[in-house]
Amino acid sequence: MPPTFDWPQLQNGSDIRGVALDGLAEEPVNLTPDITKTLGQAFATWLSQALNKPLDRLTIAVGRDSRLSADIDDLCSSWHHSTGQQ
Repeated sequence: MPPTFDWPQLQNGSDIRGVALDGLAEEPVNLTPDITKTLGQAFATWLSQALNKPLDRLTIAVGRDSRLSADIDDLCSSWHHSTGQQ
């Protein structure tokens, strides 16, 4: 992950939107595996604190769609195991 990252560029209303694959003209990839892992870990930490529940007692569902960039299984698994969620 770059030393400084423009996190608000990923915000789109209440969603997180970014470019995960090369191929869009003048749209650099900004939703990398490192960024995705950091977002997942931050969300899990926030949720743990908001619910006053330990990380290893959280259950978090992650949705996906049919786009090529939707192959997030490895990324979810990575932050899931690093933070202890179910």
